[in-house]
Amino acid sequence: MKSKLNITKTLNRIADLVELIIAFIIIIAVLCLLGHVIAGLFTRQFLLGQFDFHELLSGLFNIIIGLEFTRMLCKHTPETIVEVLMFATARQMIVEHSGPLDTLLGVIAIGLLFAMRKYLQPGLSEEDGNIYIKNLRHTIRKRRNKKELPEEDS
Repeated sequence: MKSKLNITKTLNRIADLVELIIAFIIIIAVLCLLGHVIAGLFTRQFLLGQFDFHELLSGLFNIIIGLEFTRMLCKHTPETIVEVLMFATARQMIVEHSGPLDTLLGVIAIGLLFAMRKYLQPGLSEEDGNIYIKNLRHTIRKRRNKKELPEEDS
């Protein structure tokens, strides 16, 4: 039984190490892309105003998504996953210039991601300082209770 536990721990450590190596490779790629974007700012076309803004925007979004993805590999929290998905969806909507239906679906997706971020992520309880999971039912119940309380007379 102990050998199985040791193998599991070893495999988890190897997986963590591989994730860190991948994160390091992504950071190197992000730095190279950042250098390319910065170098592109000093070209003759850019200085004369004859540059492709969509290419610049695409490169910047790719840098942001790469950084957020690296953060996700290192932190393993729901917050980082939601942030990566929000940036990827926003990049798709802004850079790709999809049709109206795709844009509407992207806006709905980002709205749902914001709702998930607000209602489904861990938070800190004000009463006892313990970590709890906020959920929609708890929030709605709390708001209803505040409305149902009688107002104080002055």
